[in-house]
Amino acid sequence: MRALSLALEGGALTLGMPTFGVITKGFQGLSNVVFGDAGADELKQLQDAGNEIQDKASGLLKPEQVKAPPEEIDAFRSEFGEVLESVGKTLVVFIDNLDRCLPKNAIETLEAVRLFLFMPQTAFIVAADEDMIRHSVSQHFNNPTQGHVTDYLDKLIQVPIRAPRAGIQEIRAYLFCFLLTAPTYQVKSSKHFEKH
Repeated sequence: MRALSLALEGGALTLGMPTFGVITKGFQGLSNVVFGDAGADELKQLQDAGNEIQDKASGLLKPEQVKAPPEEIDAFRSEFGEVLESVGKTLVVFIDNLDRCLPKNAIETLEAVRLFLFMPQTAFIVAADEDMIRHSVSQHFNNPTQGHVTDYLDKLIQVPIRAPRAGIQEIRAYLFCFLLTAPTYQVKSSKHFEKH
């Protein structure tokens, strides 16, 4: 019993929990109770040791505080804002090919963006096909009205930039510029090429 009490004292100290010899006192009283040598003094000693452990442990171990999700989000935003402020630079996040994600993943990404949208020193650039994102929103919210889909996207995407589809003239101009800038090769023989 004495060896066990010393081992527990050492283990508690290793974990950073001082016991002030309470465990040893408790085990001495318990030893007397187990071996039948206990009198009123030993029982009182055991009870006092238990009360002392309870009093000292109540200050060391606090119950875990459970926070509601909005509180967790606010705490995270606050800490993240402090980090951004200490860095002193703007965080720019590029999200490309969002339209290639499954509707569930696309909406989860947009919701994550929404959490950080109004934080200072942050900017998000989302590149996606608008029709596919509208489809994802309507799938996620179980066929809402067009107005609801538009409102949802308007609140998230603050400055929409719609790139026009390339027409035949634009494609021809691109190919012509590509041909002008591409290196040309001349055949010297069947095995050698010379760059011009």
